[in-house]
Amino acid sequence: MSSPTAHSSGEATGPPGAGGPAAGPVDAAADAAAQGGEPSAAPAGAEGASARAERRNDAWERLLHWLFFSVLLAVMPIGAGVLVDLTRKQNRPFFELISHGDLYIVSTGLTATAVGDALMRQKERFRPLQLVLAFTNIAICLLTCILYADIGAATQDGKELDHQFLGEMSLVFFAITLVTTGSSTFLNELEKQ
Repeated sequence: MSSPTAHSSGEATGPPGAGGPAAGPVDAAADAAAQGGEPSAAPAGAEGASARAERRNDAWERLLHWLFFSVLLAVMPIGAGVLVDLTRKQNRPFFELISHGDLYIVSTGLTATAVGDALMRQKERFRPLQLVLAFTNIAICLLTCILYADIGAATQDGKELDHQFLGEMSLVFFAITLVTTGSSTFLNELEKQ
């Protein structure tokens, strides 16, 4: 008498679900899922990590794109002014060159764009941080508008201005603007995927 686990060809048959030839189609599918479940889970985890890395790379690429086209090109007129000053050998201090409010205009444009982009997002992934950045950018936008208008009014009235202080303040506001708007741009790109 043959044992329940032996087949005439020598293959193991065993009870249903054991994976032998006697197993039905349902049991064979369950066995395949059980045997193939762990190896297929590893690639899925690897794919998830790969997708996250790709999103991060896309976000960094978008940030560099923003830095070049939105920031560097926006400050080119200021750089041209510095270059003209150097070629004419006027030797004005750097802070005097940037004390006329030009960086306030650039900061206003960057913050306004960042606020618009942040408020257009539909996903909730970074929503609290995006709102904090949006309100910070709104505050910076308002302050830079007021400061630019104040410099213009003081210049028209012929008042003596502290160019060192004005240059330092415009540079500080510009640096804060780069941090807040750059962060917002980076988060917006991460949130897209």
